Amino acid sequence: MVETARKVDREEVAAAIDLVSHADRIVLCGTDQMAFFASYLRHLLMLLDLRAEVVASPSQENLAKLGRVNDKTVMIGFSAGRPHPLVVRAMKLARNRNAATIAIADATLSEVAKLADHRLYYSSNSPAFVRSHAALLGVIQALAYGVYAMDEPAYADRIKAFRLK
Repeated sequence: MVETARKVDREEVAAAIDLVSHADRIVLCGTDQMAFFASYLRHLLMLLDLRAEVVASPSQENLAKLGRVNDKTVMIGFSAGRPHPLVVRAMKLARNRNAATIAIADATLSEVAKLADHRLYYSSNSPAFVRSHAALLGVIQALAYGVYAMDEPAYADRIKAFRLK
């Protein structure tokens, strides 16, 4: 977590927040365990009334979502370790269709990060034999909070309504 905080590029974070907050359409692409984190970001954005779609598998429905990517779309690709081919293809498709792209990855050499306009890196280093996702959750929450902070008064009533439920 500390390594992520030290190495995060504030300009990249600000650019990603600006893209997400002004996007007409947001597509979050992550497979396997990254699908959970894509869904979590979708949940946080939905609380702010921003529509986001998750592509987590090569199903017909998800391929149709990718087929609707255009220049008004923001594609966010999630990667831990070696990226799934679906995420790589989704990022390539988004670039070919002039969509803005953001990578959330744990490796600077990640193919997903290389394809993205903006990169948010997190450290998955852990003393255990499995990757740590604590920093990834922090990056996701920071992205959502940054969107919230851009227009806090507009979102305050919406968040208040969810708290009352």
